[in-house]
Amino acid sequence: RKELEIDPQHNLILWPADDALTIDSWQDVLPDSSGWKSSSPSPVEPSSKPLLRVVVLDGVYQHARHMFKYLKSHLDPEIFPPFVALKPEDISVYH
Repeated sequence: RKELEIDPQHNLILWPADDALTIDSWQDVLPDSSGWKSSSPSPVEPSSKPLLRVVVLDGVYQHARHMFKYLKSHLDPEIFPPFVALKPEDISVYH
């Protein structure tokens, strides 16, 4: 909780929900001053970008879903990170 409170704008949870944001839509809601914003007016040196906290729920889907629900119900809405799904445009070669 304390770690998420430091800079809530630069936190996210990787979560494959239907209503999850894409990386692009997450970047769109960042403040214009963020070094992580894709439309930043000038390139930002990697060392000057704010720390990006990515919460990855590791486990089989059922356990990860319980962790996600727990976080959602126990964290204040102001610090609950947006959830972002990786939605590749190409079909996986492993399918």
